[in-house]
Amino acid sequence: MGGRRKEEKPPQGVNLSIEILLTTVPVTASTEAKQMINWYTKRWLIERFHYTLKSGCRIEELQLQEKERLERAIAVYAMVAWRLLWITYEAREYPDETVIVS
Repeated sequence: MGGRRKEEKPPQGVNLSIEILLTTVPVTASTEAKQMINWYTKRWLIERFHYTLKSGCRIEELQLQEKERLERAIAVYAMVAWRLLWITYEAREYPDETVIVS
């Protein structure tokens, strides 16, 4: 499945941008298409979360042999990765502010 989206009001002097988004989710209405686009815009954040989990927390270096221990470790590290990501973006959004971590 796929859909096209045109930039409605491109900046003056900039060529019109047309994006094609492919999905396996059936899209039959414009509201569904908008939802797919909304989901797609979250992709970069999800990628940064996984990058933080892998690089910042080094979760791939864990040598846990038991499924239960690995599940618990992933749960804890996921919270840590989310918090690191949040602090990073808060610091970028408000560079002159002190970020309070509670």
